[in-house]
Amino acid sequence: MKKSFVPIPNKMFAFETNYFVPNEELVVYYHLGNLNLAKNYSLTITNIDLLNSIIQFDKSNLSRGKSKVRDALVKLHDKGYINLSFSDSKLRNNTTLEVTLPMTDHPEVFKNPVTSGNWNYQGFTEVTEGMYTKSNTIEQFKVLIYVKWRSFSNSKKKQSYAISYREWESVLKVSHQTAVKIIEQCCEDGLIKKERGEYYTNCDGEIRQETNKYQISSNEADETTNVTKELNTLISIDEHIEKSNEKRNHNWFRLNSYIDEDDMYIFFNTKCNILKEYATKRIDGISSKSNGKKVIEKLKAKAKARIQLEERDKRLQQERDERIKQDLLDNLEREKRYRPAYLPTTDDDDMSELLGDW
Repeated sequence: MKKSFVPIPNKMFAFETNYFVPNEELVVYYHLGNLNLAKNYSLTITNIDLLNSIIQFDKSNLSRGKSKVRDALVKLHDKGYINLSFSDSKLRNNTTLEVTLPMTDHPEVFKNPVTSGNWNYQGFTEVTEGMYTKSNTIEQFKVLIYVKWRSFSNSKKKQSYAISYREWESVLKVSHQTAVKIIEQCCEDGLIKKERGEYYTNCDGEIRQETNKYQISSNEADETTNVTKELNTLISIDEHIEKSNEKRNHNWFRLNSYIDEDDMYIFFNTKCNILKEYATKRIDGISSKSNGKKVIEKLKAKAKARIQLEERDKRLQQERDERIKQDLLDNLEREKRYRPAYLPTTDDDDMSELLGDW
């Protein structure tokens, strides 16, 4: 089964046009795509409170974070990336919002190209939850998407695309010094790989350097493959799948796949030892790199929090059931205690006239 993704319009990176979106708008659009309804992939029902609780733009100031979400929604609507509608007279934090996202054949958002710099921006880039989870900052998330698009990773002719720091400055809307730091950090965290441009001498005898090239790092894929080779000395993946009694859908047995919160949740509460053994080896392999370790820690924290909530809800439900049961027993006891030994029949209790003849 194909991994689900959010189609991010490439026009969002067209930095010399009105289609360009800053970090907040990019992240809000991504989460709107993640929250869309199963029966209607273009419709998302949400509110500002919910979006802010997921994104957490400003953990120290919730009001400021919600303002950023609100501004991003309005600007995405104004730019034509979403259609925002609600029935309240005013857009409040708890207002129920119906957000319609464009389908990938939408002419204005996806099909018609727009020129910015030396490039035509059109189409979309497939952005998975794994890409978002791996990123430590919004800037890193943006870099991942941009490199994935520029390296044409979904094309049959994959290549490393040269991106100058001037272009990075424009895409990230930061200074040269900040752009260098962001890109270097992405490389150190294992998100992308940089191929340094070679030095050459131009026709004037001046030494110049070619523009650096970038591609998405395949650290996790490499680690997964190595783990698989190790496991294959004992048992093949097909045999793992066949012998596993875990019926829920997951990515643990899929090569080169991203692991998400649902996978980690299944890992923690599965009763299948075969899955646990295999997943543990994948986790160890991914965690061997510093950035991979951060990803695993995030996923574990989310999965454990989810389990704790379920356990709390289950405990509360049990307590409610016990209280209801005890109340019923108490009522029965009171009725038994105060009920007369017999109930005398009076004329008022005679219902023969109402019943009629039978």
